[in-house]
Amino acid sequence: MTEKRGQKPAAVRDTNIKLVMQLLFDGSRSRSDLAESVSLSNPALTKIIDELIGIGLVREGGEIATKARGRKKVDLAVNGNFAHVLGVDFSSNEIIIALADFSKKIVLSDELFDSEIITKEVLAKVVERIKEMLGKARVKAECLCIGVPGKVDVRTGEVRTSAYKYRDLQDINIVEYFENALSVKTVAVNDASLHMLAEKVYGGRERDSALIYNDFGTGGALWLGGEAFESASGLAAEFGIAPVSYRGENYIYEDICSINAMLRECGYEVNAPKSYERFLRAYSDGAEKERMAAERSANGIALLIRSIVCFTGCTEIIINGKICDLGGGYLEAVKRFLLEEKTERIARVAVHYGRFGKNGTIVGAIEKAVGQTIDWEIEKRHET
Repeated sequence: MTEKRGQKPAAVRDTNIKLVMQLLFDGSRSRSDLAESVSLSNPALTKIIDELIGIGLVREGGEIATKARGRKKVDLAVNGNFAHVLGVDFSSNEIIIALADFSKKIVLSDELFDSEIITKEVLAKVVERIKEMLGKARVKAECLCIGVPGKVDVRTGEVRTSAYKYRDLQDINIVEYFENALSVKTVAVNDASLHMLAEKVYGGRERDSALIYNDFGTGGALWLGGEAFESASGLAAEFGIAPVSYRGENYIYEDICSINAMLRECGYEVNAPKSYERFLRAYSDGAEKERMAAERSANGIALLIRSIVCFTGCTEIIINGKICDLGGGYLEAVKRFLLEEKTERIARVAVHYGRFGKNGTIVGAIEKAVGQTIDWEIEKRHET
């Protein structure tokens, strides 16, 4: 029989610190409110709060109005001025860059357009824009989180992929590149995983969910048991490369569902934002060829959802990426094909577009950068 081991007191304390910070990010609270929410005694909670105030992560505000007698409740909140963080989203042709304070409020943002393919030149432009933003805001960033398509080595942060997105970067570790260029600690995370993080932090962590990121390529992420699924191999949930039999032929889902699949079927240039703009105009005008290509993609997504539900039990499916530009008609087609399987399991599944649109990955990157900074502060506390 395997011996059960409990968490060490320090680990339990670190978990409680993170829970307290999570509650404060949701809004200001009093000490007694926080103690009740995390099931701690007032003295134990006060010790944690005093430490967080000492570090600078939390600040005290004014007294909270209350009818109760005795000691007044004091408002506690995250100290937005504690640090600034950066996020960069490489998931699509519009590279989004954002600078946020520690309350996750975006202070400045910028976009680089028509940068679908990531090259050394593109990386240099991003560094230049970040330096301009930091100079304009007159602040120093504590953490940069970059959302990247493909496989990310969970130990080093190195992007290990030969996907079409990357050119002439074989000798570059992207994390090291940004750290050396900006002198800012950097982490790299799969873009779909960050998008899922944003969806769950601001939309409820309890429900098991799958995110299908359908853009020029197809990927995804899973949220199971209250946390993001991240494999040791560095992949999130690479739905696009899963094999599927479709109308008697063998494919991978990306060959059926992605924007590139639709462009290829209709004779457009693939991996080209301008091509997709032309496709969208034709689709909106009711062109038969483009409409049939979108139907094929929606059918493929429905097949993928059935597999996801079967293997994971997820009851929420979030669809995001540039495919959302097709509008409500595409989503309704997915639901129509999905409900061709008349089972109770499928009837319980809710399918919807993500609430953040193209900004999901950058919102997740800011979330991750703030969380990483808190982790580093906890590590410093252990060292001292």
